[in-house]
Amino acid sequence: MLRRRGWPVIRILTRLGPGALMIVALRLALTEAAWPWIAVALALSFPLHLADLRDEPER
Repeated sequence: MLRRRGWPVIRILTRLGPGALMIVALRLALTEAAWPWIAVALALSFPLHLADLRDEPER
């Protein structure tokens, strides 16, 4: 659906990636996974979040 609107794949990933990785971190925390795995998921979401903020149009 987003590709039909003309969004490039990288923009879709920067929009949806941080949230998806935070959901993965939440699932890992709820299933009592080892803390390094939770930290990895959260650490990977941060650069994507920054990329999303950088691509945000000026208002």
